[in-house]
Amino acid sequence: MQQHEDLYFTNLSYNLLRIRKERNLSQEDMATLCNVERSKIGKMENKRIDPRLTTLIALARGLNIDITELLKAPLEDQSQKNENGSN
Repeated sequence: MQQHEDLYFTNLSYNLLRIRKERNLSQEDMATLCNVERSKIGKMENKRIDPRLTTLIALARGLNIDITELLKAPLEDQSQKNENGSN
């Protein structure tokens, strides 16, 4: 079970940081947009907290994405880009 939890944190951390950088948002900007404390954004990006489901929902709603975008494996993200013809 621990391995799955580690993977979950790694995926969330990677995706949260990737989305924030793609949108040129600071942690403060993302926190305001999603109505989440800025410190939680940083802790999630650094795999230091286990966010509640309500936090994940707030992030997805604030970023206007499906919650699965936060949890999917980075390789899934890369393969979708390759399928669409971009690098």
